[in-house]
Amino acid sequence: MRTLILLLSLTLFSTHLLAADGPELLIDVNFTRDADFWFKGNTPANVSYTNETFAGGYVLTGQLSVLTESQRRQNVDDEYETFLYAHRVSRNATNQIVLPLIESVGRIRIQLYNYHASDTALIPVQYNAAGAGEAPVWTNFDPEFNLMIPHNYSTDNAYVIDTVLNIGEKQLRLAPTKNLNPANNGPNMMIFSIKIWEAWFSGTQHPLSDQVKVSVQNRELTIRSAESYQATVYNMIGNELGNITAQKTFEFKDAGHYLLRIETPMGNAVRKVVVF
Repeated sequence: MRTLILLLSLTLFSTHLLAADGPELLIDVNFTRDADFWFKGNTPANVSYTNETFAGGYVLTGQLSVLTESQRRQNVDDEYETFLYAHRVSRNATNQIVLPLIESVGRIRIQLYNYHASDTALIPVQYNAAGAGEAPVWTNFDPEFNLMIPHNYSTDNAYVIDTVLNIGEKQLRLAPTKNLNPANNGPNMMIFSIKIWEAWFSGTQHPLSDQVKVSVQNRELTIRSAESYQATVYNMIGNELGNITAQKTFEFKDAGHYLLRIETPMGNAVRKVVVF
């Protein structure tokens, strides 16, 4: 099975590609800002949850932690907030953060930290393949979608992973951690906040979805549009690879995952492109 490991921590990349002129913020988890909600009105103290349910469809298994002074990190999105609390996700097979079912999954932005002195952590992001009313069946994407967090990232700020999926209706969870080196156990991870925006292309809801068609054949990208457009291709760490205008094509040198920003008189959108 192919494996996609995402190491995306460039705030400028996410801001440049995904200006806040369209997608709606659907998930906004902050364990410090909303401590009263997550600690259920109790004075914050380390508490272990087992399939603990919360209003809105959230489920936590693992330890909701009060951070020591040395563990606290700055919120990259708010210079006035220091994260005081976090949900710890460990290698324990039951540990998880289950998010509500949402109608589309676009941009995902997670602030977290790996305090391990030497080991890089992976957190699988999985989706629920079960039908409505059935017990969850947590399933890996194909290729797998793993968040990669380096060890002991040397900064006072939280580590940020910011990426775009642009997929339809899904319920997601952050699964137990794994180690980049499979011979070692996965390090414990502290999750500070999670944000998910709706997809830029969701069925026929986006005004560009019927107007712009994207295809890739033999690693050649073609865009067909009734409107004039300017398109820019990026790799998954935010480097610009080239531009496309009407009647032009773009050739990918390598297989992989890419982002395509399309600008038209009707509006702008970002699409994820998979090249084999």
